[in-house]
Amino acid sequence: MAVIWNPAIRRSIAVVVPNVVDDQRFRSVVGFGVCPATKDPKLIKVTFIADKNKIKSRNLIMSFDLTTHEFREVDIPYSLHHSYHMSVSRLKESLVLLDMDPYHKHVFHVWMMMHDGDSKAFTKLFTINPPNADVWRTLGFRESGEPIVEWTNDEIDGPFALGVYEPGLGDIKDLGIRGNHESFYGSCYTESLLLLDHEDGGTIRYSVIKSTVKMSTQLPFDIQFLIIQRLPIKSLLRFRSVCKTWKSFISSSDFIAGYTTHSQQQHHMIISYENLDDDQVKCVSVFDDDQSFALTVPPLVQRKRVVDSSHGLLCMVNSFGRFSETQMAVIWNPAIRRSIAVAVPNMVDHQQFQFDYVVGFGVCPATMDPKLVKVTFIRDPLAIQSISCIPFQVMVFTLSSGQWTTPSTNLPSKSIQFHNYRTVIGQLIYLVGNDWSTLHNDGRKRTLIMSFDLTTHEFAEVDIPNSLHHSYLSVSRLRESLVLLHTDQDLIQYKDIFHVWMMDDGDSKAFTKLFTINPPNAYVWKTLGFRESGEPIIEWTHDETDGTCALGVYEPGLEDIKDLGIRGNNNSFYGCSYIDSLLLLDHDDGRIIRGIQIIERLPIKSLLRFRSVCKPWKSFISSFNFIAFHHAHSQQHLIISYENLDGENLDGEVKCASVFDDDQTFALTVPPLVQGTRLLDSSHGLVCMIDSFDGLSQTQMAVIWNPAIRRSIVVAVPNVVDHQFDSVVAFGVCPATMDPKLVKITFIDNEEKIQTKGVSVLLHIDRQLIEDKQVFHVWMMDDGDSKAFTKLFTINPPNAYVFGTLGFRDSGEPIIEWSHAAMDRTSALAVYEPGLGEIKDLGIRGNKYLFYGSSYTESLLLLDHEDGRIISC
Repeated sequence: MAVIWNPAIRRSIAVVVPNVVDDQRFRSVVGFGVCPATKDPKLIKVTFIADKNKIKSRNLIMSFDLTTHEFREVDIPYSLHHSYHMSVSRLKESLVLLDMDPYHKHVFHVWMMMHDGDSKAFTKLFTINPPNADVWRTLGFRESGEPIVEWTNDEIDGPFALGVYEPGLGDIKDLGIRGNHESFYGSCYTESLLLLDHEDGGTIRYSVIKSTVKMSTQLPFDIQFLIIQRLPIKSLLRFRSVCKTWKSFISSSDFIAGYTTHSQQQHHMIISYENLDDDQVKCVSVFDDDQSFALTVPPLVQRKRVVDSSHGLLCMVNSFGRFSETQMAVIWNPAIRRSIAVAVPNMVDHQQFQFDYVVGFGVCPATMDPKLVKVTFIRDPLAIQSISCIPFQVMVFTLSSGQWTTPSTNLPSKSIQFHNYRTVIGQLIYLVGNDWSTLHNDGRKRTLIMSFDLTTHEFAEVDIPNSLHHSYLSVSRLRESLVLLHTDQDLIQYKDIFHVWMMDDGDSKAFTKLFTINPPNAYVWKTLGFRESGEPIIEWTHDETDGTCALGVYEPGLEDIKDLGIRGNNNSFYGCSYIDSLLLLDHDDGRIIRGIQIIERLPIKSLLRFRSVCKPWKSFISSFNFIAFHHAHSQQHLIISYENLDGENLDGEVKCASVFDDDQTFALTVPPLVQGTRLLDSSHGLVCMIDSFDGLSQTQMAVIWNPAIRRSIVVAVPNVVDHQFDSVVAFGVCPATMDPKLVKITFIDNEEKIQTKGVSVLLHIDRQLIEDKQVFHVWMMDDGDSKAFTKLFTINPPNAYVFGTLGFRDSGEPIIEWSHAAMDRTSALAVYEPGLGEIKDLGIRGNKYLFYGSSYTESLLLLDHEDGRIISC
């Protein structure tokens, strides 16, 4: 309770300050002031973490603006950042800092903000250190600058008194007022008429939302909150219709979070399964008294199975379309019948079956924010060594932001494969995996449990018993403890049995075996979860060859199964522990969130502009993972470099153009670094240009250029051998790491020194003897099989000379350099149409034999590099 009092007119009102966080980890402070703009009294309550041992301490002063409700840090002298103890006061209209001396706890150094409220200028005024007296605190300052203090001559027996410290004399003037130790408080005061229009003695019980509407004055607010907090969900949904205040209060994010955290609702199991008749997904709530209730399944949930539940929310994903571009995850609150769908993007090409992924779900206890985590791993253990890194290995979706983020530190080892077994307990999601880097003597990989922290987004390995390191494990939860389910074989009945291990009181290094699930004359397919009493809910059947299964409760003491009377398709049952909550009440039902899908499809020019929207967008668009992925959505075309015709001068300026499949061409702005070079190749949106090497200089220069974002870097290609050798340079971007690479291959240039041993290498240029011109036979590799090639067609246009093929359109038509006469010093760019045997001129002319081209798609590579950088040998 806070009381606002005007002593001059003898009026006071009481304001209830609500406490909605019942947790010893948090504390709060309350501030008070009158807004100068509106003359409206205001209270502010700030909650903070109370455990100082978990945070690195630095002294600071924060200001709160009573008009804008904004916080700002005040610059204070560096010497005070780590002082022993600091408090604040005011002198006239300036801020005063009181710094307690670390070696003499009753000595205070007084600093004042100078220059009319300049928060960067503080001056030390004096030190409060009276002889033969102990000062316990400073209560305020007179207009003359003298501090009012609580002091004593005897800190053990007292008494404690009120006094004025006189800095010039270094002494205390006693004011004759005595009181208990540390019971003195004070503040500067001027008389006013505020509260004159308020009734004396009134009590205001505000809700914790941004509303000035009073709730009922029949009961104190705290009592109302405690009553409402214990009501069932259905009652709360009805009570929102009582009045606007109650609707606003119950729908507020603070109440939703508080209700979810402190609710005493009954735990039960939610089970999803496929109906025998129509294969439709059904959901039921199963309580500990064996009662079950069918749930109305929203359209978004159809054809999806349960991933996990957390704080009253179920997460369900579709079993199909895992290798499509996007998978849908549905976050569903059955209690209030609200659901939203989240697109889980495939950021790597899963259709090549190099990668697979698992999705975990949980609500962060600190923020009550639902989160999804997607972990990508290498599918084929034999490919682990050849793949240097996993693109977009970890992605985290946060509902409040509606965006996916990509942590780049503390990621799981690439040698770990994950399974579709996970559970969330508190702030940790537990995932089951196998580590292929540590194999047993018999070739078995090591089984491990990884935890993902919903608050810090960090991974850690859980210590499990040594006997389980090479076992087949799944995970579940019993109350708030992690449960390991070790699947073993009953060699007599040839069926699976499950050994149940539980973590002891949250100690990740201590597990205890509880019992074994092995009912006689029954086959258990899986364990879906546990009741609060510890009994497991299982999917089982009498005949493992039967296509149907049933839901049951295994009773460890009796080693028997209690049938719950629910039948479904074999291996279609999924379940998790559940408790009702109000989460999603402030979200629209049926909403679909596509996250980064919109941003990733924007063109390069838009992305470069959108980096200026806000810091998160700039950080996201500039991140390595986004840059690596974006090129896959760009339109492919050809980039051509050529020497511009310059009269009789054959050393014309290098020009570059983009040539699209619809014959449109666009000139590109060529940076100075590219002048004097020719196009070598392109890969993943980067073009490599290289100068003509004369064999005499020590280095050859290669320019890696991104035309879309106009960035380029120069790499020196060293020459470390003599004239007996020659070399070729090739360029490409590694798809696994998105790292641009150059390769230089040196070979013997003198044919007399080559011992072929009967092996010849031949580049066959077919020359027609009648017209004395070159023709090109086009062969293509069949579906990536390096041993199978098929001849497509021959480039042989009538009445034209082809000097080179620069590349191919997506439609298969080659782009060529050609001329009407073999002896022309100039040539042109054209498209050869194999079906017609004709040439379509593109209207670009240049010096002969100086056209180069390559297929190109725009990308953001080099966005994180400085333009014009030169990398020397």
